[in-house]
Parts: sequence; C-alpha cells; structure tokens
Amino acid sequence: KRQVPAYYSEINNYTLVGLKSSNTEIEFFVYDENTKTYTLYKEVSLDQMKLTPLKITKDFSKEYLKSTTIIDEVEFESLKLKNSKYSIINAKDLSTGEDNYYIYDEKTNTVIIFTDEQTNEYKSKIAEYEKIIMLLLVETCIIFIVLVTVLLSKVRKNKKRRKHIKEEMQKQLKEEETKKEIEEEQEEKKKEKKSTNKKK
Repeated sequence: KRQVPAYYSEINNYTLVGLKSSNTEIEFFVYDENTKTYTLYKEVSLDQMKLTPLKITKDFSKEYLKSTTIIDEVEFESLKLKNSKYSIINAKDLSTGEDNYYIYDEKTNTVIIFTDEQTNEYKSKIAEYEKIIMLLLVETCIIFIVLVTVLLSKVRKNKKRRKHIKEEMQKQLKEEETKKEIEEEQEEKKKEKKSTNKKK
C-alpha cells in the first residue's frame, strides 16, 4: 500500500492530503473516509477569518437568485437579490470548525454571519401590512354594505312616496269627478225644475 502524507484537523474534522494534479502540481484535497472521495481544498482569508466554501443546502426566499461568487479566486455557491452587491454564501470557519451562512460584501470584501433576524423582521412587517390590508378590506365592505342599505332604503322610501302621491292624485281626481257628477246632476235637476215651472 502506498502511504500518502495527511493532516487531520480536530476542529474541522478534516483530513487533508497532498496529491499531484494533472499538471504535476501538488494540491491539498479533503479526504472523506465514508465515501472514499477527495474534494479539492480551498480557503480564503477575510477579516482575519479563514473560510472554505460549502454548498448551499438551506431554503431561502424565491426572491434570491442562485449565482456564483468569486472571492480571492475561490468559487462559492451564492444567492443574491437582483442588482444587489451582497451575496449569501455557506462556508466553514477553519479557526472554529463552525459552518455558517455569511453575507459577503463585494465592495469592501468583508463578511458577516447571516441571521434570520432581518428575514423575520420583514416577515413581521409583511404580517402587519396584511393585517392592515384585511382591516381596510373589512372596513370597505362594511361601508359598502351601509351605503347600499341606505341607498335601498331611500329607493324604497321614494317608491312609497311616489305610490302615496299617485294614490292621493287618484283620490283627488275621483273626488273631483264625483263633485262634477253631483254638480251636473244638480244642474240637470234645476233645468228639469225650470222646465216644469214653465209648463205650468
């Protein structure tokens, strides 16, 4: 069996081995004993931190777009908002062995640990806005119902009023017709009486 020099880090649980690449350069690889595979070892130094890239496995909002961010010639899987100078990367801190998601600032070449505080704050604001919208919708519906009720009430009152006016007018016309008939009868009687007197 051929022995290969290796370095084991208890902090990171990494086994690093030096292997020759196709161009005969010696490069470090991370050896996985479970899968018996080698992965090219890369690291970058940022803010006195040494980071090695990891794949993004966490679910983020659909607003984030998958991308690739190059930091000191090392390629990181990343997520970015449209037209943003910030990237979210997943990396292992080689000084502590901790895996964290970081926000990388391309302009200042710095990183800070990504937390859900911002996301939770946005979610809280969205929930508040949704409540306000729901209240406004309910108020609008109530106002609409009240207006429709008032309008229907006015329409009904107008109908009743028109009906009453119509009835009154019909009643008045009837009374006038009756009065006219009585007057005509009286006139007729007067004529008959005069005619009778003349004959006498």
